[in-house]
Amino acid sequence: MATQVEPKELNIREQMARIDEALENAARHRAEIEQRREETRLANRNSIFQAMIASAALLGAGAALAKLFFP
Repeated sequence: MATQVEPKELNIREQMARIDEALENAARHRAEIEQRREETRLANRNSIFQAMIASAALLGAGAALAKLFFP
């Protein structure tokens, strides 16, 4: 049959090395994904903080203009 592996071609150590390499790659990708998730969480927090600062600045500018035009 074509699906059976010849005993000469069966190299357990080579297959184990490939499996170990695949596991290392998977672990590396999981670490990258987790790092990007953390960066995204941090970016969301930074955006909210920057939006609050921008609104406070606009309110301050509006108050200054109101005081200037309506003493």
